[in-house]
Amino acid sequence: MIEILSPTDLPRARATGALVATILQTLKSRTVVGTNLLEIDKWAHEMIVEAGAQSCYVDYEPSFGRGRSATTSARR
Repeated sequence: MIEILSPTDLPRARATGALVATILQTLKSRTVVGTNLLEIDKWAHEMIVEAGAQSCYVDYEPSFGRGRSATTSARR
């Protein structure tokens, strides 16, 4: 679904997009082959909290090694 934002929503959407871009670039620079996925998840969570933001994956818990796919756990 495509959500159409009002002109008053655009500054918040831009700020959110900038935060996501910063987090992704930071994770890219910190990650090398063999980096533990749970460590990457922890870093992302810390950056989101430090920014005073809230993840859209409320109650999201990585399911690596628990027999469920990440897609399934994100839909809970």
